[in-house]
Amino acid sequence: MRKLFPALLVCFITGFLVASAAYSQMPFQQSKEDLSEADKHFEKGFELNNRGQYKESIAEFEKALQLEPDHLRANVYFGVAIMGDERFEDAIPQLEKALAIDKTYPLTNYALAVCYARKPEPNVSGAREYLDKAKQYGYRVVPWFEQYVEKLESGGLPASRQTTETAAPIDATVTARPE
Repeated sequence: MRKLFPALLVCFITGFLVASAAYSQMPFQQSKEDLSEADKHFEKGFELNNRGQYKESIAEFEKALQLEPDHLRANVYFGVAIMGDERFEDAIPQLEKALAIDKTYPLTNYALAVCYARKPEPNVSGAREYLDKAKQYGYRVVPWFEQYVEKLESGGLPASRQTTETAAPIDATVTARPE
């Protein structure tokens, strides 16, 4: 149970923060009936992701992307859902697709920073590069994640096989509201 608690806490925080970040990007004047089919699948995937149902949310994001391949938020949160499943290396190509759509979207850059920092063999220079870009594009980086990357850079953390107890939580991907 001791090992399970940090993971559950991370999932809870991730869900809450993903919700606040995503809805800060939603046009509130638009009713659910007015959403495109791609947006409806995005919304459903987003809700499933918040409940920790990553496989199901990934399926909804895939449906959204079949309808609208350049749907920025579906691409980003598809990557975030993969991250929620602790498959950081698998999330990188998906997040790079989102980056190809909009290189200045802060959340994409921050999610990539987290992936590079959290993958089994961290890519410290990649984590720093995308963290700096996220800040450049207006992402309000939480201080502890900045410190985490600094510890990786200084060799203060093991260079491989980060555990849930020692690694930065997944919620690092969703703590700000991009302008």
